[in-house]
Amino acid sequence: MKILLALFTVLLFTPSTADKVYNDFDYDLSRIVNDFRRDVMNKSRCEDLKRKADYLSDDIQKYLNEEDIDQYEKDKLKQLKKETEAVEEYIGAVGNCGTYFPKMDDLILANYRIHGSISTQINNKFCVDVITVSINDYVATLAYNNTAIDYSIAYKWKLPTGMSSGNGTMGLPSKTVRHMYDNRDKPQAKKIVIVSLNCRPI
Repeated sequence: MKILLALFTVLLFTPSTADKVYNDFDYDLSRIVNDFRRDVMNKSRCEDLKRKADYLSDDIQKYLNEEDIDQYEKDKLKQLKKETEAVEEYIGAVGNCGTYFPKMDDLILANYRIHGSISTQINNKFCVDVITVSINDYVATLAYNNTAIDYSIAYKWKLPTGMSSGNGTMGLPSKTVRHMYDNRDKPQAKKIVIVSLNCRPI
């Protein structure tokens, strides 16, 4: 009886292959996230981590396509893939290492893992809003199009000291965010002043 009970306990608490694969994928995503938090001031490192998130997403999809797993396990992996894709876009947009404009919901989903600080800087003053995402000493300023209209925006900014300024134009689809500025080159310059911001529907 004791042998049967021990065998039942082992079977009950031994993770399935799909559980082990999920845990391995989840561990890989956590490593990417932790490395990004540590190395966010290094742009080339961010580009590498963005690629790793892309490869991980592909690996999860390949497993979903090739393995026969039950619906519960499939749903868990699909959710993890969604988080991985959100982390890739977050690294690309916040880390300024690619042309990324994630939906705000996806930015928040990734931020739940990354533990950045998202703050609204300008609300209802221009045609789109301006937010910042802070990770340790790194601060990125992003435009947030909280409207139902796809825009092309033109903007000008300056540092509060007036010692540096910049400008740009970019497409900004509805409900997405996109990078405008970060303090990688000037770590102490964590805040900018938006001089102008104009939108043209596209």
